[in-house]
Amino acid sequence: MKNSSKIVAVIPAHNEAERIGGVIREVKKYVDKVIVVDDGSSDSTSLIAKNKGVETITLKENRGVGFATRVGCDRAVSIGADYIITIDGDGQHEPSEIVWLLNELASNKLDIVFGSRERDYNMPLTKRLGNAFLSWLFFFLFRTKMEDTQTGFHAFRRDAYSLVRWSSEAYPVATEPAVKAVVHQIKF
Repeated sequence: MKNSSKIVAVIPAHNEAERIGGVIREVKKYVDKVIVVDDGSSDSTSLIAKNKGVETITLKENRGVGFATRVGCDRAVSIGADYIITIDGDGQHEPSEIVWLLNELASNKLDIVFGSRERDYNMPLTKRLGNAFLSWLFFFLFRTKMEDTQTGFHAFRRDAYSLVRWSSEAYPVATEPAVKAVVHQIKF
């Protein structure tokens, strides 16, 4: 990856006042710019993000993680991001793994990398089972293996974003970029 490349992280957040400060602090270590999109929070998520010195987009109402992430990614493209990282504001992803995502992107000449949560991540059993089922279904439909089809942790090139840009406003956003990556035959 060129040193002159601009890496922008997009963090969608809804009522994450307890965690957003720590997520921002860690993410800032690995990127050039952070954009937090507060998805209509009723707590101090926006205030904390602004106090951390990052660009903060505050949506007046909760529109869903897909909408919030898309708003942030569109902003990242508009300010000249070469690479965009998406990472959830709830702390479920390890920000230090941004380095791994970017290295995978560059060393394998990929367009997008999908992060994967550990299977023992503190997630309710129903969500773990749902995620496992959706990963199996993804394989069944597309003959492509993906460990975590519901991840909110991605790294992608600016030009790939236009191909995977999703229309989902809520949780289906997690699967839509993967489906679009297969359909558009981009490298992931």
